[in-house]
Amino acid sequence: MTAVLVFEQAGLKPDDVQRVALGSLSGALTALEKGAVEATSIPGILFLARGGESKYRVLLGPKELPLLPPAVGIATTSLMSKHPDKLRALLAGRRQGVKFIYEHPQEAIKILSKVYEPLPPQDVDTLINQLVQARFWSEGQIEMQGLRNAVRAMQFVGSLEKDVDLDKMIDPSFLPSDLQPIKR
Repeated sequence: MTAVLVFEQAGLKPDDVQRVALGSLSGALTALEKGAVEATSIPGILFLARGGESKYRVLLGPKELPLLPPAVGIATTSLMSKHPDKLRALLAGRRQGVKFIYEHPQEAIKILSKVYEPLPPQDVDTLINQLVQARFWSEGQIEMQGLRNAVRAMQFVGSLEKDVDLDKMIDPSFLPSDLQPIKR
């Protein structure tokens, strides 16, 4: 999906470039290493774990990539109706975590280095700093452009066949009041 949006960003149509279904992220790197493809999109953590810039050339980093949501929160109607307080607490906790990363990146890197072991701490430092500079994580405000990008790319690659009415799917009422306005 990222590739489709990168092509658009470069002024190309997705059909202007031959795309190959590679199945998995590790498969994408293997295909690159074996010459089956000339470029691929992978998460920074996998890039670093498999050799990083000593082995691959980065064409676009996190700051240059098209806007796509790194995560989308979904909840059942049962959770929303029976336990709205738990859902609000979960969203508030995530927001605190995101704020902590942006306000204290070095402390966050120390914590995340343990999570990402056996990746060397200096690689975690590189990754987190790149993601902080790119403002990769959101505190939770709904950003329609990223969602529209995801829908368009999913439709192009065949992951989504029908149009989606995003407005009908979104309920910002569980977010803190300052995050409830939807970013159009």
